[in-house]
Amino acid sequence: MKKSMKFKTGIAVVATVGMASTMLAGCNTSASKPSASSPPEKGAGTPAAGDAAKQKINFKILVPKAAHEMPYDKMDVFVKLEEKTNVHIDWDNPPAENFKERVNLVMASGDLPDMIVQTPITEVLKYAQMGAIIDLNDLIEKNAPNLTALMKKYPNIKKWISTPEGKIYYLPRLYADDESSRPSRINNPLQIRQDWLEKLNLKEPVTTDEWYTVLKAFKEKDPNGNGKMDEIPYSTNGIGFVRNLSRAWDVEDTFYIPKGSKEIRFGPIEDRFKEALTWINQLYKEGLLDKEFATNDEKAFQSKVSQNLVGSYRGLLGGHLRAFNETLPKTIPGFKLVGTIPMKGPHGDQREPLGGIVGGAHTVITKSNKNPAEAVKWLDYFYGPEGSAFLSFGPEEGKTFTKEPGGRYHYSDFVQKNPNGMSAKQAIGTFSPIQSAWPVLHHPDTTLEMNPSFNVDAMNKIAPYALDGIPELGFKKEDDEVRRQVMNDVQTYVDEMIIKFIMGNEPLSNWDAYVKRVKSMGIDKVLKIYNDTYTAWSKM
Repeated sequence: MKKSMKFKTGIAVVATVGMASTMLAGCNTSASKPSASSPPEKGAGTPAAGDAAKQKINFKILVPKAAHEMPYDKMDVFVKLEEKTNVHIDWDNPPAENFKERVNLVMASGDLPDMIVQTPITEVLKYAQMGAIIDLNDLIEKNAPNLTALMKKYPNIKKWISTPEGKIYYLPRLYADDESSRPSRINNPLQIRQDWLEKLNLKEPVTTDEWYTVLKAFKEKDPNGNGKMDEIPYSTNGIGFVRNLSRAWDVEDTFYIPKGSKEIRFGPIEDRFKEALTWINQLYKEGLLDKEFATNDEKAFQSKVSQNLVGSYRGLLGGHLRAFNETLPKTIPGFKLVGTIPMKGPHGDQREPLGGIVGGAHTVITKSNKNPAEAVKWLDYFYGPEGSAFLSFGPEEGKTFTKEPGGRYHYSDFVQKNPNGMSAKQAIGTFSPIQSAWPVLHHPDTTLEMNPSFNVDAMNKIAPYALDGIPELGFKKEDDEVRRQVMNDVQTYVDEMIIKFIMGNEPLSNWDAYVKRVKSMGIDKVLKIYNDTYTAWSKM
């Protein structure tokens, strides 16, 4: 088990780990608690985009607009950045729900923007093979001093963003690759009603046996106090929860790497997964798991939580733990949720996924870009300490942020106590895209500023159990075609069978026949592709 450097409020500190940065994971951070660290030192020639171009440069960028954001052409960071750099951006800024359609349209038409931000990672290699986007290796080496310095300081960054052949086709959002970032890379843990535990004089459960006891008590002892046995001990929306519970058997419902192994396996055909499903089936049969788990959507799930019916679930730290804790006590007196450490299984296993050091954004430069060197310079600004702070906190001290003499940033009342009634998320969305996937080395103080103490407590106590997962692998074209074709059928069948096994519509005595069917569909070919690609990646 690894130790994590905890986040703490106050002036940024540097322990023996050295300088580090922490990245916002779905909006997570401090009150008494993860440990801030300074952004990495400037690379050779840091500013890049901070220096004004001699002649006006124009780029067209396609990027989705989230619901909480202003149009990007109105955001202060980009208005001010144009003044600093003499680079003008024409934004193609469709709503997030229309973004995929928009990307498909420009790719099909050939009328490409200069850059695309948040390119689906599954499509990056395909676009490269089409010739629609360009190789960035030489451009980065010659025009991205900040990113180059980060890749030198944290060699795994280059591995994560490179194909097995060593090609780089996108610029990512980054975490520091050290202990300081671990807490902020936790984002989807188990969560439980602390007030119900206290009412029933129960401790926070850890083992599967303890969880069973607690869920049983939630069902039978009326913790919501309405005189009815209407509690849903464990709820969820869809079958994603299986992943959290099956980890207690050191297995997942997808491709994963077991503890102590270097081999990628497909969890749904492992014997340990059968053990996990047997336990989950018991929960279902005894009414401890939401009977509507397979059909609940997010709206239905949140409605049940809001009606004071749900005792536990797995969920986002920002979108669930924070949102529920900040809103529901107004209607449910005493309401309190906490994040829990990973469930411990009968073989002593506990695992929690650790978000990767590459956190999305996947910004590509297309073949239509007439000035790719300047584009890379412009993007590289966000990987330096000045650009990271600029994007994270806004361009104007006193308006959107304040700064301590020691360097610690704080969001101003415009964000934390917005006079127009906007949430912090909405307020930040008026001046920056930092809460969406933008290519940047995230500033640690943003994580500290954006998370209440209960989020920070959850991150800190879960981080020691977190394990690195499978990196984003770039498959060869022919391998990717096989992988997609096989997995399209396999995943559909596996998802259907998981639901049937849990509900008892398919007896677990038929497990061997199920595994045989999955193997007949070609899963071994896909596993070979994954492991060959992962081995090549590991040797980079």
